[in-house]
Amino acid sequence: MKKILVIFFLLVIIGVSVFFIITSGQKQEIIRLEETIEFLKEETVPIKFKILTKTDSGMTIAIKFYNADKKEINKTEMTLNGKELSFDFITIKAGDRYISFPAKVFTDRIPAREGEKLFSYYDENGIPGVLVYDGIRKELLNNLKVLFKTIKNDTPGNVKNSFGNLVHDIEKISSFKTGIVYKIVVHVKGGIEVLQD
Repeated sequence: MKKILVIFFLLVIIGVSVFFIITSGQKQEIIRLEETIEFLKEETVPIKFKILTKTDSGMTIAIKFYNADKKEINKTEMTLNGKELSFDFITIKAGDRYISFPAKVFTDRIPAREGEKLFSYYDENGIPGVLVYDGIRKELLNNLKVLFKTIKNDTPGNVKNSFGNLVHDIEKISSFKTGIVYKIVVHVKGGIEVLQD
């Protein structure tokens, strides 16, 4: 019995130590990011999308991904079950600024946890392509790479100073229309909005 208790307490101590090491590492990531985040562009348009077809049962959408210089870096088409479209972002607060990463797309009939993940569409060898621009500082690029890796491999709630940020349409109020190109605008000072392109 004593042996089991000793093993149990050792496991608890190891678990707590690992938690503090991870938390401490994330704090250091945020501190490093705060030192270089001022060099991010004030406003980016990481995604443009268009609903190609829409029926009572679902929709087909085209999505294009752009870097911070507004150059297309990837595109895809997908068919989703549902009538109301949503884009989920993971947003990190660093100092008085915010960094947002497109995370998932889903609908009123597809739960967020089962949504289509978007990271792979703008993952450029571990770098979040939607935040990159010509002449970006190496320190900022390295910090973004570390943070992006953490976000991709973790749940948002476990990443320090992170939260979900949702942009979506609600059919009864205002719905994205078929054939119109929309852009998702991300502001480094906070806020994400959808506008007609």
